Amino acid sequence: LALVSGGFDLSVGSVLGLSAVCVVVLTNNGWSVWLACIVGILVGIFCGTVNGLLIGYMNLNAFITTLGMQQMARGIVYVLTNGGSIGLQDAPGVKAFRVIGSGSIEKFPVCLVLVIIGDILVRRSGVARNVFFVGSNEKTAILSGINTRLVKTMVYVLTGALSGLAGVLTASRFGTATSSTGSGVEMTVISAAVIGGASLSGGKGSVFGSFIGILVV
Repeated sequence: LALVSGGFDLSVGSVLGLSAVCVVVLTNNGWSVWLACIVGILVGIFCGTVNGLLIGYMNLNAFITTLGMQQMARGIVYVLTNGGSIGLQDAPGVKAFRVIGSGSIEKFPVCLVLVIIGDILVRRSGVARNVFFVGSNEKTAILSGINTRLVKTMVYVLTGALSGLAGVLTASRFGTATSSTGSGVEMTVISAAVIGGASLSGGKGSVFGSFIGILVV
């Protein structure tokens, strides 16, 4: 959706890493693993909100803004991990938490359900259609009464939330967080979306196409 809106987000990998590190660190310090997961997602939402406000309301360049967030989030990751890795210690709920990262429930691939739901919402939701309008022609969208600033802000908030969720799933899957967790993911994300039909100039793209792009990558 960031590409569809005419922008992109270079911070997704670092936000993913920061979220994963937060989950592991908080759990190891006695927090409930599920509460730590919520905090991990909230960290993603916070980073996305900062990006969105700077891009949507202050009209800063998306490349510069998200690159700055990428470096800040990665810096915090290095501080929290001391440049190394942190393993997820055994605690109440951790065993159940680790099941989430397997990607399936009773061998049923959960990701396919999420892809289908996400694709339908993007194709049918009026809010999502506004993102396409903004990406296709922002001036026309403004004249049509669309709050383009809010639309662009919410796109980055959603991107941050999903990056946070990806960090939670990463912590669950590997049971560890390192200073390099999520490094380079942003290029994989952008490549997959473009291969799947998203346009770098905005206004075009789909969730299912991005999913196919991931398989190709």
